[in-house]
Amino acid sequence: MGVYDPLLAIAVAAQVTKTLRFSTSVLILPQRPALLTAKEVLTLDHICQGRFEFGVGSGWSKEEYDALGVSFERRGKRFDEYILAIKAAWTQDRAKFDGEFVKFENVVLLPKPYTPGGPPFLIGGDSEAAMRRSATIGDGWYGWWAKYELAPHLEKLRAELRKAGRENDPNYRLKLGIPYGGTPDDLHKKIEEARREGVKEFVMALPFSSKSLDRDLEVWAQAAGVGKKAAA
Repeated sequence: MGVYDPLLAIAVAAQVTKTLRFSTSVLILPQRPALLTAKEVLTLDHICQGRFEFGVGSGWSKEEYDALGVSFERRGKRFDEYILAIKAAWTQDRAKFDGEFVKFENVVLLPKPYTPGGPPFLIGGDSEAAMRRSATIGDGWYGWWAKYELAPHLEKLRAELRKAGRENDPNYRLKLGIPYGGTPDDLHKKIEEARREGVKEFVMALPFSSKSLDRDLEVWAQAAGVGKKAAA
């Protein structure tokens, strides 16, 4: 599958919309330079006027890491440092960070992000490491509900949030991805199950046709409970 760079694609889409929110789903952060990424994302934050959430992950493809000359085995440690280093560059007047993979001092990164503190980091991934990272240094979690029972899976996340003292954090974001799994009725059942578990925001991978876009949008919106008839 051929895909465009997400930051450039979102910058274009933000120019022709006013209310849509955007997120990467997900950008493999350890494969990119930390400070360069910080500059690119804060620029996108201004272009979107705060309508961007930074979905990031550690990735799974060793071949990609090898091609970029980045250690696959140490990607978790690099991932943690990049998040903290980018936050430092976004928030400190003269930023300093001293890590194994990122080291800088007296860095002035201007302008500061449009969003105070910078766009929220949504940590993608269903592993225990991803959940722990989201609870300790992330601003939210983005899971992909594909092949697991939802309730026990979310309990693992809540356990990590309790350990981090963030179980009742009102600013923590929980976003659940739902791949297409059949009919609109199937989708409706999955969303209702997720809502019972406290999930309020979804990212759905659904089939659309350019020839029947309006009709398809309405069908899936009703199944998700946000269509015109559902609202009525």
